[in-house]
This record gives sequence, C-alpha cells and structure tokens, in this order.
Amino acid sequence: MKKLLYFTLALVLLCTSVIPFTVVNAAPNAAPTVIPAIRQWQGSTGSFSPNSSTTLVNLSSSKSVSKVAGYFAQMLDLNLRVSTTATGSNEIVFQKDASLSSTVGSEGYVLEATTSKITVRAATDTGLLYGGITIVQSVSADGAFPCGKATDYPEYEVRSGLIDVGRAWMPMDYVREITQYMAYFKMNEIHLHINDDGVNGYSAFRLESNVKGLTSTDGYYTKAEYRQYQKDMLEYGVTVVTEIDTPFHSSCYAKAENPPPFLPNNYRCLDISKPETITFVKNLLAEYMTGSDPVFVSKIVHIGTDEYPREYAEQMRAYTDTLIDYVNSLGYTPRFWGGLGEDGFQGTTPISENAQLNFWDVSISGFDEVMASDFEIINTCNDILYTVPTTNYNFPDYFDLEKLYSKWQVNYFSINDPSLRMNADDERLLGASFALWNDLHTAYKGVTRFDIFDRLRGMVCLIAEKTWCGADTANITAANFIARYNKTADCQLKESNPFE
Repeated sequence: MKKLLYFTLALVLLCTSVIPFTVVNAAPNAAPTVIPAIRQWQGSTGSFSPNSSTTLVNLSSSKSVSKVAGYFAQMLDLNLRVSTTATGSNEIVFQKDASLSSTVGSEGYVLEATTSKITVRAATDTGLLYGGITIVQSVSADGAFPCGKATDYPEYEVRSGLIDVGRAWMPMDYVREITQYMAYFKMNEIHLHINDDGVNGYSAFRLESNVKGLTSTDGYYTKAEYRQYQKDMLEYGVTVVTEIDTPFHSSCYAKAENPPPFLPNNYRCLDISKPETITFVKNLLAEYMTGSDPVFVSKIVHIGTDEYPREYAEQMRAYTDTLIDYVNSLGYTPRFWGGLGEDGFQGTTPISENAQLNFWDVSISGFDEVMASDFEIINTCNDILYTVPTTNYNFPDYFDLEKLYSKWQVNYFSINDPSLRMNADDERLLGASFALWNDLHTAYKGVTRFDIFDRLRGMVCLIAEKTWCGADTANITAANFIARYNKTADCQLKESNPFE
C-alpha cells in the first residue's frame, strides 16, 4: 500500500514539473436561496456577509428601509444602523430610480452585490422593500448573500391569500404578524373574511359596527385599530381586502337589534327580495366606506354573494348587480365570488362587469361564462387552492406542495383538464389567492392560531412563487422549491408584534 502511495506521489510530482500550473476561475454563484425565486440572475464570485457593523444606507428617504431593518432584526438578530450617507464599504444601499419602472414595474428591483456592498435600486418604496427582503432571506438561509446581479419583478399583480377570521378569531397583533410574514414572501394582498357561520350554531361579525348587537362579543377589531392596521400594512406593500359576506353565511345579522329579513326557515340566508335587506346591506357597507377617513382603506372591497339557493338565481344576479353598482358609486372596486356557471346563478339578469371576480369553482363560477365576460379574475379555484384545517368537504388539511408546484400554474383552473385554462398573458387574469377556511374551528377540535399558521406557511410560499414567477416555475423542479421552502419558511411568529 505504501509503495502504491509513493508511486502516486512521484507521478504527481513528475506531471507538475512538465505541465504549467493553471488557475481555474471559480464557477459563478448560483442564485440566492429565496422565495419567490429571482426572475433573472447573473452570478459572479464571492459573497457579502452582513454583520453588526453593516450599515443600511437610505439615499431616497424611503420608509421601506426601516422595514428592512425590522426584518434583519427579527430574522437575523442584527440591529443594523440606518444612515443617509454612503461610504462604499460594508453597507447595503437603497436608492429610488424612476427609470426602472419601465423594466421592472412598480414592485420590481435591481440588486447588485459585491464582497464589500450591496446596492438595491427600484422605482418605488415597495421595490426597495422587496430587494431588502431578498437579502434577508438569502442570508438567513445560507449565511451570506452571493455576489451577482438580480433583476426581479412579479408576473402577476395580485398575490393574495384569504384567511377566515369570521369563524376563528385572531387578535390584531397576530393578524399583523401573519400579514408581515406574507410580505416577507412578496405577497401583496391579504383577504380577510370577517363574518360567517360556524358549526354548533356559531356566528360572528368581527368589526366594530354602529349596528347595535352585530359586533361579535368574543373578539372583534375596533374601527380605529383596523384602519391603522391597513395603513401600516401598505408600508409593507400589502393591501388589505375586507369581505363583508351576504346574503348567505349571514346568521350573524340576526343578532342585530333591528335585523334584516331572512328567508323562511333559513337562518343563514337574507331575504334579498325585500327592500329592507338591500337597505340594511348598503348601510352596512357605507359605514365602512364613507367619510373623510373611511374604515376600509383599500379601494377594493369584497361583497361575498356565494352559495345562495340556486332557485333564486335571477334574484341573486340582480342583488349582485345592485351591490356592484353601489360599491362603484362609493369610489371602490367590488370583488365577489363568481357564481355564473351551470351550477351557479344562471339567468338573463345582467350583472355589471365593473368588478373583480374570484373564480372559485369550475361548475359554479363557470369557465365558459367567465371567459365570455370582461371581469378581472383572481384564481381561487377550490379544488386546487382551498384548505380546511382538520379537513372538511374533501378539501385538504395542508397543501400538497410537491403536487401543486409541479402541476399547477396561475392560469390553470383544473390540474388535469387542459380545456380549463386561460392564456397566461390574458390581461383579465390578475393573479391568484389561496383560501384557508376555518369551517370546523367551532367544532372544538383543538386547532389553535399556531396550527392555522402552520398550514399557512406552505400556502403563502406556493402562491408567492407561482404568482411572482409565473410560467418560469415550469423550469424549476418541485424538489428545488421545497428545498428553498424548508430553508426560508420556518420563521416562528411571536406573541408580541416583532416588527413594530
């Protein structure tokens, strides 16, 4: 054995004496470990490692830099100094550049990293925030940021998730943390379903209201805190879309001191044939959408309108049209659960198309009917994008990330049927939203808010990547996504709000 070793060493020495030594350039860096994946990456060599002496340089007086500092503190335990002066070393520089809007849009950014500094440029505060988040995620996953250049921007304008807080009360601090968690993956919308009927006769309306008796007594948001929450989340690039659901899912309205009329023998359905019902719902919407500082800060409001008895199809079409026109008249864009298909509200009564539609069921939303319309569309298809903790109605308890990543795209309303797909570049397709429904929360199965977050992690990361990267994800394996998910998604929320 020793003879063989000596022979090998001699051969190596002989070869090096006659063959000149050549320095081989290191391979360029792979893209940073982040979710969503970076759209365009040009790797160089080396890396930048932020430390306690690193400075965040805010050259454009952007509020986003303080948010980035918050993520550094929470995710990396680095309390970085913020300055308005660049020195050229051990710093991360943030600068607005309006010219970038033509290449990366209002949410994209360009990032260049060397061993001594990182520069983030974007047309808007949101773009700067997203560039900073990319750095935090990468350093959190791998300990350093690889040198190179990223040009990153979203494919779809709506990157959303619905959380049912009507059936499962979540305190405001926790809702804030979940919203900031969604922003950490460049989600730009949260849809809060604030009223519904649970099992065991439960119902709740989670907003403070002037309607006596309506506001839930076991947990609600005051108007002041809800308004401030929405304004604060805009600084994280997140729009809060609030849903007041009628005329089904409506047993909470029976608690009002002067309740609207209900269908006979149906405590969950408002009687939409009665003018009193229309007046009640309009007044309720106006309570949150009028005044000098409306409670609903976002100019998008969700009006519900799903699952009403189908024998009232024409009345439902008229009711939906009435609410769309009314919300438009208040200066808002209405969104609703599309129910125009064969198993939905078929009929001839026209429905205004000045609205956005959640496509939530192939037979109820109606693929052909929706494709023949001019509604702006958010893919929320229940067979693909719903979960119900502890399971219900055959919906999964958790997302099957491997299956959905490898087989689903934002323009697919069915995984297996190619005929149920829009063109990916159809301008009506705004994006997609997951939906986490707490139907069984009041069945007392022991599901806590932390269990709900455990399900949210996969939903947030999947929708974030699919809506940000679009069809690019067809060239990324599910194994690659799950590896990045395992490195980036396990951020533990705390009881107190860590970002404020």
